[in-house]
Amino acid sequence: MLITNDYAFHQRTGMVGKVIGYGHKVVNNSSFQTLKVLVCEQNQLGKKCFVIEDLASRWMPMK
Repeated sequence: MLITNDYAFHQRTGMVGKVIGYGHKVVNNSSFQTLKVLVCEQNQLGKKCFVIEDLASRWMPMK
């Protein structure tokens, strides 16, 4: 289980970021826990950060 301030790896996109919160998503009348992760990328113009929210089962802890 990932908690706030843990670093997480997204299994489908390969993105890495810091867990900043939790949420939920309803699919077919079932509720699933989501994680909100702050992802920062370096590019030629500087640093770009954004929040990704996806099902908790798609995130793995970074070791």
